[in-house]
Amino acid sequence: MSYVNIGIEDLDLLIGEGVLEGSLILLLGDVGSGAELFAQQALYKQVENGVKCTYFLVEKQSEDVKSEMSLYGFDVQAFEDSGDWRFIPVDESTSLTNLSDVLVKNIKEGRWTFIDSLSPIILGSDLKQTIKLVKTIKTTARNSGGLHFIHVVRGMHGGYVESALKYYADGVFEFEFRPAIRGIGRLLILSKLRGIIPEFETLPYKITNRGITIETATRIV
Repeated sequence: MSYVNIGIEDLDLLIGEGVLEGSLILLLGDVGSGAELFAQQALYKQVENGVKCTYFLVEKQSEDVKSEMSLYGFDVQAFEDSGDWRFIPVDESTSLTNLSDVLVKNIKEGRWTFIDSLSPIILGSDLKQTIKLVKTIKTTARNSGGLHFIHVVRGMHGGYVESALKYYADGVFEFEFRPAIRGIGRLLILSKLRGIIPEFETLPYKITNRGITIETATRIV
């Protein structure tokens, strides 16, 4: 088994050896928590290192995402021009079967992938179909490697749906707001990570002009 770094520098230092390659990571986040930024940052760091990436856009435009990413210094235009970075739009007319086929094709090409966001797909589909999609991603990832991220809006779906997605994902990173001494604090909860038992599961983080930074130096073993 081989391990890879996520690309979030402080988090990679905490995890140590890395995340098992061929893993599917669920990013479950409050609105505005930075869950999407987490995946954007992770994929950008990979494409800088020569790894090809595909960003699946659900109800978003590529220009809007590129504009958001540029605020943190993540300029993907050159990588998009070279084909190393790929945006693929997913609209309401796209069936889960077609989406699954395109996902499998990209994963087999050795690309890291990100679905932003799975929530509209869940709302418009049967849960069994959504789980089938998630299981297909996992199976393909096991054979092709890379890390693959799906974003789900916390609280938009029932507890049963969130629990099912947590069960099938290899890793679960939860992003939430909690009261702090000065206003609201952001916390990243590592509630599940394939092949790793976290010693410290709750990590405070900040969103800066460099993206997400973890506010602790305690290593996870």
